[in-house]
Amino acid sequence: IMASAEVRAMRKETHDLFDLIWKKSYMSRSRAYSWMADVLGLTKESAHIGLLSVTDMQTLQKLSARFLRENDPIYLRRQEKRNERERKERRRARRGKPKFSDL
Repeated sequence: IMASAEVRAMRKETHDLFDLIWKKSYMSRSRAYSWMADVLGLTKESAHIGLLSVTDMQTLQKLSARFLRENDPIYLRRQEKRNERERKERRRARRGKPKFSDL
């Protein structure tokens, strides 16, 4: 079943945030996915963002954000600003309003 645009956007946001944990070398990629499985109560085999429910994605975003906030506060603030801009653009697009750059 094809995910809605909102779910796909949420998956991207979740991946962007979660991937920073291993891309910034706070832990290995394998350890990060084991951590995801542990905190969400999943098996390691089912710990994939594409398989997560919306609730699990929200939980993973919160836990990843907390981890990054405790370890990299400057980057997290930048990430939150970028996510807010993207959410505003999606809301504007749903309402049919042009971006300022389109004017």
